[in-house]
Amino acid sequence: MNELESDRVRAVELLWALKRACDERDRAEVPLVHFRLLLDDPGYRAQVVRKALVLEDEAISAIARELLERIEAGRIPDDLSGDARKRQRAEASGAARPAAGGVAGPPAADAEAAGQGYRDQPVRQGPFRA
Repeated sequence: MNELESDRVRAVELLWALKRACDERDRAEVPLVHFRLLLDDPGYRAQVVRKALVLEDEAISAIARELLERIEAGRIPDDLSGDARKRQRAEASGAARPAAGGVAGPPAADAEAAGQGYRDQPVRQGPFRA
């Protein structure tokens, strides 16, 4: 395992530990922490880490300090979930982009050329609209 992968693994471990520690706290003190957002959104990650630093829980503060050190040192990539790497590999290999259901389908250009694009579909009204 190279250094970048090692940093990535350690960051995910720390973020999971932070999420679990925050989950054990009172919701009034620590709001729900979304793990997927911690992995995907560097802004959300930094916000949660900064909030965790000021908690009076030494275990949470210690995790947050290590995460902050890694963030400031540039040792935590922006996308920890690996989704960006999967997209890059798919684009590089020329694979078709998955359709809405996650399954690759025929090019949408054919449907739009035939006038069957999503824009031609009626807008569905929600249950609270007249």
